[in-house]
Amino acid sequence: MKVKNLFLLGLGIVFILSTIAINNEDLTISTRSTDKSTVDNQNLKISAISEKIHIKNNWTDAKSAGICTGNGTDTNPYIIEDLIIDGGGLGTCILIENSTDYFKIENYSVSNCGSNTYDAGIKLITVYHGNLSNNLCTSPNAYGMILESCINNVIALNKFVGKNSLRFFASNSNVIYLNDNSQTNSIGFEYRLSSNNRFHTPKKMKYIFNNNTYNNYLGNHWDGYQELDNNNDGIGDIPHAIDKHLPSSQWVYIDYYPLFATIENYTIIGEATSEGIPSYNLYLIIGILSITSIILLKRLKILKN
Repeated sequence: MKVKNLFLLGLGIVFILSTIAINNEDLTISTRSTDKSTVDNQNLKISAISEKIHIKNNWTDAKSAGICTGNGTDTNPYIIEDLIIDGGGLGTCILIENSTDYFKIENYSVSNCGSNTYDAGIKLITVYHGNLSNNLCTSPNAYGMILESCINNVIALNKFVGKNSLRFFASNSNVIYLNDNSQTNSIGFEYRLSSNNRFHTPKKMKYIFNNNTYNNYLGNHWDGYQELDNNNDGIGDIPHAIDKHLPSSQWVYIDYYPLFATIENYTIIGEATSEGIPSYNLYLIIGILSITSIILLKRLKILKN
């Protein structure tokens, strides 16, 4: 009887722990992220005044001139940071062309660029692997940023003040999230011949909003967004339609996780993870419990004989 009870107890443990392990399968994710949730205003206060910057696949020269640091790799990208540029009402403040190197432009204040259609605070042409983050783009009569023929760039944690925020032309697979669009135009984003651009974090994030912690994707804040947030998680209940596809006039660019408040109201903790047993431990647990069950079965068989 003792052996039988021991066997039943072992099977019960196997069942319970296996269920826990399976239901708490590892949900760890990876994404390019930052622990900042707003423009680094402290750095901007001590930033240096700079002339306009134009880099046309000449990062080595730019580094020699002291414009940037880094080596242009994924783990050590070129970095241009902590500068203030006034465009003087003409042209583009920062122009990067024909670049496949990894780079970051961060903690910048760009303003007063030209008012022509293709002028912008920051403009990328045929660029891969750029990361534009924590920048303040003030463009009353032009776009804060323009991307032309660009792929795999990250536009995150920027603040746009002015008539328009971002213009994409023939640009694909870019990621845009946690930007604060305070433009007078409630849309502000314009896309032509572009597709597969994502308007939220690549993976779910763990964040604090109104002193509560949540796990979800995070989109962008839109000045003209006026829907509800019934569960108070800081994400609007209705997706925000950004731009229409011409001539069909169908909404094709949508932020599915629009922020209900400006980005300084969100504290980003990191990537969302489960609190259960990681998947790499799942197999170890099942293996140990399986061996235990086999030993119990063999012992029962021996005793019966």
